[in-house]
Amino acid sequence: MAEIKVVVVDSFELARYGLREILQSHPDFNCVATLSGGKEALIFCETHQVDVILIDIALPQLDGIEITREILSHGRSEKVIGLISNHRLEYLQGMIRAGANGYLLKTAHKDEIGEAIRKVHRGEVYFCEEVQKDLAEIIRGHLHFMLVDHLPSDLTRQEKKVLKYISRDFTNKEIAQELFISPRTVETHKRNLISKLGLKDTRDLRRYSLKVAQE
Repeated sequence: MAEIKVVVVDSFELARYGLREILQSHPDFNCVATLSGGKEALIFCETHQVDVILIDIALPQLDGIEITREILSHGRSEKVIGLISNHRLEYLQGMIRAGANGYLLKTAHKDEIGEAIRKVHRGEVYFCEEVQKDLAEIIRGHLHFMLVDHLPSDLTRQEKKVLKYISRDFTNKEIAQELFISPRTVETHKRNLISKLGLKDTRDLRRYSLKVAQE
């Protein structure tokens, strides 16, 4: 059985030590590094072979979401599992948008951590049971929006995408990152949407996006 090379990224030394001990209890894992910050993780991944990264989402400075997005945006082969002490919906949404392969609470049992690592290493995804309800809501909201077929025909494909992200509370910067455009271009799309939909302002646009997403 080939060993799975794992990196732990957490700002708390005790957490890093505990995760290393858990990983060492699994004979098919090799904890190749325990790092305290996101910048260290980026540098390490550029110079070493890594299979799975366990990363604290609430890292100071560059958080786990930013690091995940940066690592995976270059088409790298590493798999990322986000770790969090206190789950919040925005953390889950952020990690999904960044391309993470898994999401775990730090209270997870060592067997669950092992299962998550093996699954994402095989190319699957793993989201702990505690966030399944939130995950289902995110998926349902996305599908509801995509199934809507009565949007005005003169909306461009890009404008429809911007409208979708508005319904999901993305900021201009986040929309820009998702669509690989500038925040200024996002503002232009918003103005076009307001004009084409006969709305007054961005507040009306937000209400409209939510209405469409719920239909």
